[in-house]
Amino acid sequence: MFPVLAEPEIARVSRFGSVRRYERGALLIAAGEPSPGMLVVLGGVVALNQRDGLGHVIPIAHLE
Repeated sequence: MFPVLAEPEIARVSRFGSVRRYERGALLIAAGEPSPGMLVVLGGVVALNQRDGLGHVIPIAHLE
């Protein structure tokens, strides 16, 4: 589900997007909001979470 891309693969997909920087704690994608499409994380940490019906945060993955 979360593949690690080699340098040639990153170079190949980079022509279809742009490099963006996000502040620590920034929300990258939210349910119900328009998505930017595929994200390729070049550095940093990404925490994937979901909320249940009671609003509890449930961790899905922590990627470094």
